[in-house]
Amino acid sequence: FLQVACGRFHLVALSVSGEVYSTGAAEEGRLGLGDVKQRRMLTKVWRIPLCRLIASGGAHSGAIDEELNVWVWGSNNCGQLGVSDKCDHPN
Repeated sequence: FLQVACGRFHLVALSVSGEVYSTGAAEEGRLGLGDVKQRRMLTKVWRIPLCRLIASGGAHSGAIDEELNVWVWGSNNCGQLGVSDKCDHPN
């Protein structure tokens, strides 16, 4: 892996080819997999394109794709995802 980012109970990894993977606790959608099912193995976050960079917070994560678009998912209870609502975003 090219980069790894850790949250409170989850981990996000960026492969050399730009694919994003996640594992760990999935509450609030922090894995970006569209559900709240815990993963014990790295699972590809398939809803986003190839990325250049990843980051992770306590219960949320984000990535920047090759076109420099920002993708964020997970807990948004304090507006940390930078979107207009305060709802969790699992994907």
